[in-house]
Amino acid sequence: MNLAHDPINTYVFDEYEKMDLEKILDNVKFFADVEVGVTMSDFILTYKTLSHLFAPICSFNDKAQDNQDSEMVAMIEGIVYPWFGTAYRIDRI
Repeated sequence: MNLAHDPINTYVFDEYEKMDLEKILDNVKFFADVEVGVTMSDFILTYKTLSHLFAPICSFNDKAQDNQDSEMVAMIEGIVYPWFGTAYRIDRI
């Protein structure tokens, strides 16, 4: 996963130092290859109402994409309220 924000600016990862969290996320195997989802740029630009309630904090690392804006959103968290969400494929559990 790729972080979209510094961990100190998130609720989910605020206890981690950035380098430590990057190392953890690089070593963890995620079996959640989401085929259908929302890209980081679409989340902000297309779904404006949603982006006023939630902030994307991670994207799934996709080497086929040019940059992180083209990757699928992996985790979101509420901007005002403590609501959290993760993207996954139920058939991979």
